[in-house]
Amino acid sequence: MDANLENDSMPLVRPAAGTGGNAPAGGPVADASGDERRGRGRPQPEESASEGDGSPDEMTDGACPSITHHKTRQVVNADTPQVSAVLAFDWFETAGCMAHGSRSKPLFDELERLQKMAEYHRAPYPLAMGDGCWLVYERGMGSGPSVHYEFRLEYLGVTIGLSSRADSSRHLSNFYIKIPGESCVIHGAEELRRRIFNFFESFDLDLVDEWIRRIDICLDLSEWNWDDTFAVACEAKQYVGTIRNTAPYRIGQETTGLTAQTGTLKLTIYDKLRETFAKKSEAYQQAMIQTRWGGKVPASATRIEYQIRRGWFADKEGFKTTQGVLDRLADVISHITRFESHPPFVLTSTVPDRKGRHQDRAEVLPDWRRAIEAMRELAGQPRRPVERLNRSMMTAIKSVQNAIGYILTAASQLELVVENVGDLEAVFHELLECNAIDDEVLSLKWSDKARRAGTLRKVTEFPFGANVAI
Repeated sequence: MDANLENDSMPLVRPAAGTGGNAPAGGPVADASGDERRGRGRPQPEESASEGDGSPDEMTDGACPSITHHKTRQVVNADTPQVSAVLAFDWFETAGCMAHGSRSKPLFDELERLQKMAEYHRAPYPLAMGDGCWLVYERGMGSGPSVHYEFRLEYLGVTIGLSSRADSSRHLSNFYIKIPGESCVIHGAEELRRRIFNFFESFDLDLVDEWIRRIDICLDLSEWNWDDTFAVACEAKQYVGTIRNTAPYRIGQETTGLTAQTGTLKLTIYDKLRETFAKKSEAYQQAMIQTRWGGKVPASATRIEYQIRRGWFADKEGFKTTQGVLDRLADVISHITRFESHPPFVLTSTVPDRKGRHQDRAEVLPDWRRAIEAMRELAGQPRRPVERLNRSMMTAIKSVQNAIGYILTAASQLELVVENVGDLEAVFHELLECNAIDDEVLSLKWSDKARRAGTLRKVTEFPFGANVAI
């Protein structure tokens, strides 16, 4: 055995004796059958796990409000005071760039050593740090055209990719974080991000840039019956919107919801109570009870969940960074849940007139309006409308950048020095002369480009001075 692998002493940190509680607390529950459609085979409301009301003061250790700076509970309707709503993140995936300081190298040296230990033992190797246990895997993350991170870590169900590259950019990030749904429910996305970035900062890894790759935002409705509110409308295809691709959401062979999606935006509406006790771990179930359902198992529960990918934000003004998204979360929610002006998805009271193309005349289903208005209220007051980027200007800027790149490449091949704009212009004129490109050639080429772009304005020519027969 390699002496270095036998030695468990660590100059930087000390490994834990085991996995330190990273394994799921409780195994999955058997899938629900079709006979369980009305709640058979799951804990009933009277079997509450706690007498608390689910307020922040009564939450268990590690639980936290799910959306930063937003309240998380409210009565949805005064006529049905038992119904309440919680707005939360259910997935938080980002990548970004960090600057490395003087204490960064010892961390990467230690991660490399632990990675070798993991490879030797053929299992993730534990690393005791701060208030929890981290796992270091024997392999990194990413390959092929994707970004490669030398180190893959796991903390409380969160996957973290790290690279020792000091130089990083939007095309070559050096860190990645994926907080999946179970970790969001059990520990809270914001609390996990706080702990992870505290870990980074303790080793002089300073955040420079971070962007969203995917976030899921969900509204959990306690004591809201899927069968009595949304099920009939979904089965009858009583919905309109720009999201056209729909499919049933199933547990086993039973339809318990609906999904609707485009390339960058996906909506899922489903019976959350059935899904929780049919597919999730015991730890997840208890977290749902405490943080989403007010401390007890409800008679029914429904979730409305929006999945938003990076491409959606990339097409909009003001969402370039993760902080930019968080600062305008109310704007995002208001935009994706709108009822008018080409809404992404709306449940309606009747089947829309799709053949007559008068879908906009269908009235919004009252229960859908009620749930979405609760979601908007929890998100807070929107600041300003979400607007698309001006792609025409971006295309022009990109063309100029490409042209400059081509000229500089040609200059380097011809051994011409370019130190300022004047040098660049001189190289450009020399290239024109070498390629026999004069005004006439440029005019013809421009006309062809303008015609294709639809910007060519034809000039009418008159035969001035010519004899005209009258």
